[in-house]
Amino acid sequence: MASFWDYVSSSALSLTVSGNTGISPFLTLLLLGVVENADPNLLNMGGTMEAILASWYSIAVLSILTLLEVIGKCIPAVDEIIDSVEVFVVPVISIFGTLGTLGVFDLVTNAFGGEENSGEMMIPMDQEGQRMLGDAGSTFLTVWKVILVLWGIGLALLIHFFKMIIRISGLVCCLGCCQPCITVLEITAVCCGVIFAIFIRPIAIAFCVIFLIAAAYTIYVKCSTKKGDEDVPDGNITTTSGNEQPKPSPAASEQPDENPGDAPQDVENPPPELEDNYDHYNSDLESFPPPLAPSSAPSEVMYTGMTPIPPPPASNPNYVADFETPVAIAVPIEEGDKQKSLPEEKTKRKSNARSNSNSSNEKDEKKNNSAIVY
Repeated sequence: MASFWDYVSSSALSLTVSGNTGISPFLTLLLLGVVENADPNLLNMGGTMEAILASWYSIAVLSILTLLEVIGKCIPAVDEIIDSVEVFVVPVISIFGTLGTLGVFDLVTNAFGGEENSGEMMIPMDQEGQRMLGDAGSTFLTVWKVILVLWGIGLALLIHFFKMIIRISGLVCCLGCCQPCITVLEITAVCCGVIFAIFIRPIAIAFCVIFLIAAAYTIYVKCSTKKGDEDVPDGNITTTSGNEQPKPSPAASEQPDENPGDAPQDVENPPPELEDNYDHYNSDLESFPPPLAPSSAPSEVMYTGMTPIPPPPASNPNYVADFETPVAIAVPIEEGDKQKSLPEEKTKRKSNARSNSNSSNEKDEKKNNSAIVY
């Protein structure tokens, strides 16, 4: 069973590197290049990947990009721009990171080519006692490498979104003061994750499990946010039976009736399609207040709205209701007198005020003239 765990640890190493590219892509590739340049037997990169990641030119370029990335992520406004751009960069970087670790599978396969078959794995043997991986073994290994590359792309994106959630939370809680601390934690996590996963394979399995849990949490958060956005703004009305009915738009409710003459005149026996409307209309009428009781004082209530104002008290028969926005106006009348309306009363008051002002002006002019004569 040792060979099975070798495959598991090698797969965990590839996924761990892919997850670290979601946190800091350029730093992850820089660490892979430095390790390969120091000891080529650890990752067993091919000639192409070794030239891309482990050459001195690549290490110099990756060092500059890593330095710029670290400095930019310490600035609250710039780190959001970097994270938005890295959404398109992380998938490509994760491909290079995964391809840089696939050479460990060749080391595991070469380890199976020992002198004897332990019987733990059913490997076909030829007549001379030599192991034969054959086309089936190589095909399975190739397919599994392709699966790891695709899996690494998705894992890197999810870890990158998880990092963005953490950074946004720190920005909201601390107003950007925690961004340098979060950047230092990211660098520490990437360095420890990549180096320990390469040298200690069981730790690679632990880091892989942590990344998978973080990816699952990111999927849960994204799905919950999307579900909440779909439930809130639709404006549908949910009835007691659980059926949703679309809410009528204001334009449709304010649209006038094109043919008002076609409305049914029989209120007691409305058509079936309008029974609900008449039921609502009747229930609204029942909610109105009852009519006023007759009063001993002679008065008249003039209705300008749905809610009347009660008549004046008997102790003040000359009471006149005067409001800026009256709902109903009660004007008492006396026997033999004509009914007074509110506009007439206001006009009378205005005319009295004007006459009083004119008389006061005339008195002032007379005083001035008398002063001039003397």
